[in-house]
Amino acid sequence: MLLRIFVLTLSLAFGASAFAENPIVDRYYDRSLPTYLFQTLTTDSRYTDPAFIPTNLSSIEDAQKLMVELKYYRKSYAECYQRAHLWSLEMRQMAKVNSQKVFLFFTDKYIRENSFKWWFHVAPFVLVNGKEMVLDPYFFDQPVDLQTWSDHFMPKHPKCRLADSYQDYEDHNQDEDCIYRKMPMYYYAPNDIEMRDKKNEVVSDWIDYSVIAAYKSLLPWWRR
Repeated sequence: MLLRIFVLTLSLAFGASAFAENPIVDRYYDRSLPTYLFQTLTTDSRYTDPAFIPTNLSSIEDAQKLMVELKYYRKSYAECYQRAHLWSLEMRQMAKVNSQKVFLFFTDKYIRENSFKWWFHVAPFVLVNGKEMVLDPYFFDQPVDLQTWSDHFMPKHPKCRLADSYQDYEDHNQDEDCIYRKMPMYYYAPNDIEMRDKKNEVVSDWIDYSVIAAYKSLLPWWRR
């Protein structure tokens, strides 16, 4: 019952999207967000999964326009995956952009050798004329490439391994410093990746409980 009340409250607060397309996107729409109609390019053959085709923006200026509208609050104790989830949702609401997420896993080896405190970080990324650009306004004021993004967290600037599966991350946890895993925008946290790769539990749309979990941690300051 409390969950239903919470969902209804959010629905009334955020109104209906100008891009009405599914109940979850509409339910959490922030009417203060601007609306953009960007020119896009054909997505290249690297991304051929018919279940999710990411948007390929035509200019870095369009990516910057999206990025400056993404909300954050540095004093919040919210986790990176919660911010990334709502940022991805906001980009979908503002401009129908299908973004992706890049999960940066810091391996046990790296954590041990550097007394590092995080085991992963995640942010959305978009294609800009085919180039992958990360939008992480908590740490940057403009879109950056993957190497620049990971360099910010790792002073020795290692080249991170690109993983094709969660098992790949586990197999190289002791011989690599860092591992990338790129996923569609719907994947909320590392356990979702693990369930996809090990049990074929594919996430192909927004899931209510993930969006609600993010908002519970980020409200009330997430609202404009």
